[in-house]
Amino acid sequence: MISGLRPGGQYYFYVGDMSALVAVRSPAFSGAPAAPSNVVADVTGRNSARVRWRDKSNNEDGFEIWHRKWSDRDEGLEWRRYGERLPAGTRSADVGGLAAEEEIDVTEYYRNEEGVWGPGKAMRGRYSFVVVAYNDSGYSASETYDFEFMPGPPPVPRPSGSLTDCLLRETGLELGSYRVLACLETPDGSRLRAWNYRLDAEQSGLLYFFERDNVEILVKLLEGCAINGHHWVFVAPVTDLGFRLAVRESRYPVPGRRHMWDYDSKRRSQDRIQDERVGNPKGRTARTVSDTTAFPCTTAEIAAAKAKAADAGDGASAFAAGGSPPATWTASASATRLAAGAATDCTPSGPALTLSGGYTVSMCYETSAGAVGQARDWGLDSAQSALLYFFDPNNVEVLIKVLDGCGVNGHRWVFVAPVTDLAFNLYVESPAGERWIHRNRLGQTADAAGDTSAFPCGASA
Repeated sequence: MISGLRPGGQYYFYVGDMSALVAVRSPAFSGAPAAPSNVVADVTGRNSARVRWRDKSNNEDGFEIWHRKWSDRDEGLEWRRYGERLPAGTRSADVGGLAAEEEIDVTEYYRNEEGVWGPGKAMRGRYSFVVVAYNDSGYSASETYDFEFMPGPPPVPRPSGSLTDCLLRETGLELGSYRVLACLETPDGSRLRAWNYRLDAEQSGLLYFFERDNVEILVKLLEGCAINGHHWVFVAPVTDLGFRLAVRESRYPVPGRRHMWDYDSKRRSQDRIQDERVGNPKGRTARTVSDTTAFPCTTAEIAAAKAKAADAGDGASAFAAGGSPPATWTASASATRLAAGAATDCTPSGPALTLSGGYTVSMCYETSAGAVGQARDWGLDSAQSALLYFFDPNNVEVLIKVLDGCGVNGHRWVFVAPVTDLAFNLYVESPAGERWIHRNRLGQTADAAGDTSAFPCGASA
């Protein structure tokens, strides 16, 4: 008897040696509804959560929610259906009876006012959820969503403008040999963890707080070993929530060498914030932060990077620095070089992408050599959020969101977070032809921008 299998899953079993493979698959039902996507769960109480998903079909008879506990200590826990079946068209359901049953050690990464490190104990609850769409022809199950919560005393909100005291938690985002940790505080004082979007890019990653469709932070780690002997960190948030973020070296720390990098909205050097609590203050639009001296490279890394750069010749990195464009990139050249601090007069050639509501995004950029290019759509699977890149899809340059705030203040909201110092012009246009513009001058670290009155709903809907 084999238990613990999730509904709608696909499994392979080895019987004896590797040559005896038994495949057990979900039956392929003709006419079955498409599997739900973007499953997430939000904490709604000390013992409850709300599970939400995106309906990808138009022929389901209804939905089922399946869940199970998951633990590092107990394996093989069985999946169980929660409650009754839900009608077609349902987008969310409340799940109760959850329990935090594991006591864990929680270690803080800053010193308190007395200069003491802050380890402590907390109770943790962990569950996995699957949403199944079904009809008379069959069923399809979503991907598994792993949910973790840590109930504690009633949250006490920190004042607006202050730094949150949330505990840094693993997000699941790893970029090379570095891991990203983050946490956030909601307006009502709930301290939550951030989640890895699972972007398919080697150098770039995304984090979301509540809904996967609403991305909050772009994180990049680039290797600059051949240029200045360091690994570079770039963080581009599109949020005004209070949060903390850190990048930690995965390998065993070398004594005397920095192995932890902290996001600081004031853009101070890491040496100046070593013993301080830092992050983004509550209620303030978070700033982009670029640090090209985040982590020192080893001697071996520097030698390998220089050898690789010598073999590769001119490429996208040289183009970004003002050199010749790579052979794989099409760009025109202006008559004169662009001076540091100057704005570009380039014009976007056309929409790179369209977001929910028919809002189009276009962007052009210019290097110091006068080479002009058009930003390209990375192809993010989201209706509200998008990514743009210049040279390489692995190296994302801009995170942008257009949110529907019509029910809040009668406007569509725009948030943009670039991680570049190239000169650019970025346009967001409404279906009615209204235009919202964000620009940057050459050599300046581009600022994030958030505008909750970008487009009036009545005029642009």
